[in-house]
Amino acid sequence: MVRKASARYKDYRIGLDWDGETGAGVNIDNRHELKVDMPKGFGGKGRFPCPHELLFSSFGGCILVTYLRMARDMNLDLKGLKVCVNGRVDWIDYSITDVEVTISPEISEDEVWEADECARLTEKYCPIRRELAPAFSVKIVTEVRIRKESPS
Repeated sequence: MVRKASARYKDYRIGLDWDGETGAGVNIDNRHELKVDMPKGFGGKGRFPCPHELLFSSFGGCILVTYLRMARDMNLDLKGLKVCVNGRVDWIDYSITDVEVTISPEISEDEVWEADECARLTEKYCPIRRELAPAFSVKIVTEVRIRKESPS
């Protein structure tokens, strides 16, 4: 179904084409292309990221861009930002467990409160986190890094 674009909604069109082996090419809105494969431990060749890796990557990407948006809205002078996602997949019952996200903003010493508030708002507003929350538990940790200003 193709809908008319609006300012409120963003529709996506994702197409996958099996590669004849254990993976596929993925076409995203006719603009981006990537490849997926089954992991070796699951009978695949492991040539490309598996869907779980892409899920965790998408989750981390959503956390990162949501944090950037909050930082911009709060005028946080962000010096750097790292997001790390650790997750576990149970191959017996095909469930995702033990997901932990670490948000590591690098800021000036006088902006610790703002950095923590950005993390709180990110957890609240990241749309992928909100959608995944009913499916499995996610722990979000913030590790603020203080950038030492070099003496002039």
